[in-house]
Amino acid sequence: SRLWPTEQHWRIWEWLHAFGAAFLILGDCPTGVDIWARRFAEFYQRPHRVHLADWDAHGHSAGPLRNTAMALDNPTHGVAFVRVGAKNNGTRDCYRKLRAVDVVPEVVRSW
Repeated sequence: SRLWPTEQHWRIWEWLHAFGAAFLILGDCPTGVDIWARRFAEFYQRPHRVHLADWDAHGHSAGPLRNTAMALDNPTHGVAFVRVGAKNNGTRDCYRKLRAVDVVPEVVRSW
């Protein structure tokens, strides 16, 4: 979720530590989970790839196109960080696209 509470960023890092992911596939939203996962990858020098959304070229379709690219990037696991009370449209879209490639993401909810 791009609306993940900043004061709960430690939960993202905690999950990534526990998961022990060898390679991270990330979105590029400058807020919420994406930025904290990217900071984690950079701080701990974990290999990662950031998928950019080209909002200028694709408008409202940019996010779903980016989610499709991430789902087709050969992930073996996924996690959806859901902000309780928010729409989480992009998170839900990415979750569906991961399910379509036989990856069942774990769901972590804010409190």
